[in-house]
Amino acid sequence: MTNSAPWEHEGGRAIRVGNWRLVALNGKNWQLFNTTNDLSETKNVAAENPDVVQKLKTLWDTWAKKVGLKVPL
Repeated sequence: MTNSAPWEHEGGRAIRVGNWRLVALNGKNWQLFNTTNDLSETKNVAAENPDVVQKLKTLWDTWAKKVGLKVPL
């Protein structure tokens, strides 16, 4: 997975890769959305796609470490 767009805002975490968006509010669990068929991000599909969650989470963690973020997980 390339061309990732990770970010952090007020403790919230997110990363977008293609049509996948992985998000977590401050102190909350990750949620995964497929914006191809869910533009409003209303159906969390993390349980059905644990491999995608892990890949995007790893990308986010790598980016956060690289830029020196210290976000409570």
